[in-house]
Amino acid sequence: MENHKTDFQPQESRPVQNSVLVGTGITGTPPPAPANTSNRKVFIIGGVLLVFMCLCVGVTGLAIGAGMVEAFTETPKVEIVIDAYMIAMADQDAGKVYTLMSTRAKRHVSLADIEQLLVGNNYMVFEGYRSLAVTDFTINLTSDPDPDMPQGEVAEVQGMISYDGGFTGDFYAVLEKEGDEWRLHGINVNVPPDKFSP
Repeated sequence: MENHKTDFQPQESRPVQNSVLVGTGITGTPPPAPANTSNRKVFIIGGVLLVFMCLCVGVTGLAIGAGMVEAFTETPKVEIVIDAYMIAMADQDAGKVYTLMSTRAKRHVSLADIEQLLVGNNYMVFEGYRSLAVTDFTINLTSDPDPDMPQGEVAEVQGMISYDGGFTGDFYAVLEKEGDEWRLHGINVNVPPDKFSP
């Protein structure tokens, strides 16, 4: 076997000027600058943000809309319970009032407590009851570590009460949903002092 030796001798170095390597398409000049993609990125990012904001607004709108629909459909149901309470109190029917109360409320309010509201000046708050109108209604899902506080779906309701003789009062009530029924957890009724005058 023969040893072949090859000597590599660099050729004389010459500057390359617009030379083309045949068949490669590569030239000796720098490639053209890429098209400006920063505007494209801005439009893509802007488009993504716009879609995200539209989704957020849509979800918020649905949540608000659902809350409004629930308030619209639940207000009459709650109003019926408060009206039944006022009618039963005006009729001095403590047993009926007790059936309108929530299980939690019954832990602290006895039938005897209700009967006490039906005598003397306490009864003047209910005597001559005609009607009520809800002016403010809020439903919340509530969870409280205190088992005696309203739990689950809770409605807070405010409104006006009309009485015989042109008297008006106001009320604030808290109700909780037990199954499909609204039950009173608490109610406060206010009347003007002149309703107590003979």
